[in-house]
Amino acid sequence: MAILKKDYSIETLLDKMDSGEFNAEDKTLLFRCVVRLFSQNKKNSEKLTTLLLAKFDTLAELICITRSEWKSFNFKDDQFYCSLVLLKEFAQRFYQASLPIGDVLQNEDLLIAYLVTCMARERVEQFRVLFLDKKNTLILDEIQGKGTVNQTPVYPREIARRCLELKATSVILAHNHPSGSSVPSKPDILMTQKVQQALNLIKVKVIDHYIIARTTHSSFRELGLLEL
Repeated sequence: MAILKKDYSIETLLDKMDSGEFNAEDKTLLFRCVVRLFSQNKKNSEKLTTLLLAKFDTLAELICITRSEWKSFNFKDDQFYCSLVLLKEFAQRFYQASLPIGDVLQNEDLLIAYLVTCMARERVEQFRVLFLDKKNTLILDEIQGKGTVNQTPVYPREIARRCLELKATSVILAHNHPSGSSVPSKPDILMTQKVQQALNLIKVKVIDHYIIARTTHSSFRELGLLEL
């Protein structure tokens, strides 16, 4: 009969949580616990922890690991990678559930936190549309396109079609800048104008377009870049 050995990393984490001494910035402890909990390859857990610590600065970056990045480690443990994917999904669902019931515009900070969780650490650009009803209740958050590190295809007519299907009366646009800058580019501005023009034809309002970077974000509405 196998005897389960006490894992002192996890025990230490639990003790710190119980005593109120837990520091979310204790990167080594967090990474070691994640590996010990989710990796099947227990014999090489310290090796994997060391590799991950060298590659990723935060736990948030770790759970956004891509399939190709995971394969580059040449570490045969798909269960661990799947666990990270699930952790990311849980985080996104948590922040979506934290959005105000009804009017999502009641608390812009929560809206930004949700978008940051979904997009800030993505390695390539993605373009999302949040479809809202007449009470600004979220109908659906949908990824409309994924691209490269500095561009993603956007199709205004497809967005208009989805608005009609979902009976949306307004939308919030959002895309990320993996480069780290949240400053809108000329293509960003032109693309937003084209989306607005397409949605104006069906009387759907673009409430805002957010650009999400790793540590900053910008709002087209605040910058005066939306056509009124």
